[in-house]
Amino acid sequence: MTIGMFLVAGGLMAFAGVQSATPYSHYWWILAVIGVGTGLVMSPMTSAVMSTVPVTQAGMASATLNTTRQVGGVFGIAVLGAVVTDVFASRLQTALSALNLPPTVTAKIMQAAAEGQGRGSLPSLPGVDANTIHAAIGNSFMTGLHTAVWIAGPVLILGALSAAIMVRGTSPAAQLARRESQLSVQED
Repeated sequence: MTIGMFLVAGGLMAFAGVQSATPYSHYWWILAVIGVGTGLVMSPMTSAVMSTVPVTQAGMASATLNTTRQVGGVFGIAVLGAVVTDVFASRLQTALSALNLPPTVTAKIMQAAAEGQGRGSLPSLPGVDANTIHAAIGNSFMTGLHTAVWIAGPVLILGALSAAIMVRGTSPAAQLARRESQLSVQED
C-alpha cells in the first residue's frame, strides 16, 4: 500500500508539468504510473481490512470498506473539483481583465468557459484574437488542475507514511479469532 500511494502521489505531482498544449504522447506514462499505484493500494487495503475480522463479520467489514472507499472518493473529487473550479475562475478573470475587455464580453466568456463551451461559442471581438482567449481559458484550467494535484500529492504521501507505520501483519490474537471463527463455521 505504501509503494502504491507513493506512486500515485508522484504521478499526480508529475502531472503538474503537463500544460494544455502538451500532447498525450508526453504524459500517458504518468497516467500509467497512477493506475499501477492505485492497483497496488486497493487489493492490499482490502486484505488488510478483511484479515482483521472474524469470518462471521466479513460481510459487514467488506460493506464498510466499500462504503468508506466510495464516500472518500466522492469527497476527494468534490474538494479537488472545487479547488480546480475556484482557481480556474479566478485566473481566467485575471487574464481577461488584462485584455481590457468590456464587462459584458468578459461575463459572456466566463459563462461560456464555465459551461465548457468550445471556441465557436466565444464572442468575436475586433482587435482581440480568439486564440488569446482560448489560451487564457486553457492556461487558467491547467493552473487549477496543477493546484489540485499539488494538494492531493502531499495528502497521499501522508497516507503512504500512515500505512507504512500503522498497517502491519495480522495480530496473533486476530489470527486466532479468525481460525476459531472459521472452525465454528465449518462445524455448523
